[in-house]
Amino acid sequence: MGIRSVSLTYTQGNGQFLPGFLPEANFLGMSKVNNVSAPGLPFILGYANRDFFNKAVTNGWITTDSLLYTPAIYNKREDLSLRSVVELLPGLKIDFNSDRRFLENETSYYTADYNGNFPDSTRNPVVTGSFSMSIIAWGTTFEKVLKENNYVSAAFETFKANTVIISERKAGERQELDPGYDPDLDPSTGLPIEGEYKNGYGPTSPEVLIPSFYAAYTKTDPEKVDMAIFPSALRMMPNWRITFDGLSRIGFIKEHFRSVNLTHQYRALYQIGSYISNLYYNVPDGE
Repeated sequence: MGIRSVSLTYTQGNGQFLPGFLPEANFLGMSKVNNVSAPGLPFILGYANRDFFNKAVTNGWITTDSLLYTPAIYNKREDLSLRSVVELLPGLKIDFNSDRRFLENETSYYTADYNGNFPDSTRNPVVTGSFSMSIIAWGTTFEKVLKENNYVSAAFETFKANTVIISERKAGERQELDPGYDPDLDPSTGLPIEGEYKNGYGPTSPEVLIPSFYAAYTKTDPEKVDMAIFPSALRMMPNWRITFDGLSRIGFIKEHFRSVNLTHQYRALYQIGSYISNLYYNVPDGE
């Protein structure tokens, strides 16, 4: 009885693909181009970095053929898994498990213009990915939504109330970084904002909705909830699987059944099935 096993697994993988790469592989897979080793020792040793693409452009390693329209690809993957098996009584085992998985792909076009230059305006970077992490939402899983209460969900009402709090917190964080930002002023009209939400953080903003949803359904204080879209591994919570086969040892049951197993499993995930960057978003000056 007691802890039978504990295991921690972490895997990280990065990869990149750069079409139009010109240098040939010679000694150790590299060659000298403009007195610089291409693609470089870090690349040969398996180190992937987004800056490699810009480095290749600067060092003249990419073809200037303006007909090249195959995107450069950079991908990153992180998987963290924690497992523990505990036996409380003979035949009663609890398998605790926590997981966090993050996948991101970035594509961009390094296509030369007719003058042989690589303008930033043609790169059109697009970031896509997915994320999942084990959490505990037991407190709201079995919530009763009753007809006599007009089918109102208490968790959903909490979610809506949280958006106001998160909007204020996000605006406060931005104000600390940008003294010129006024959370109570509408930048399009120059007039005070009507309502409870702050400038740039309205009721439909993903930066507001995601932490509000997470706080509501995990029963976390919205004043303290982590506002990161992708929470760190410290926010992982254990799920579990309970198995009991002790009934098979009782004489009467043993005579009539070869085995009897009782199983209970709980699994809850905070999951972003897919996301994509906004091509029309412009970063304000100074940010």
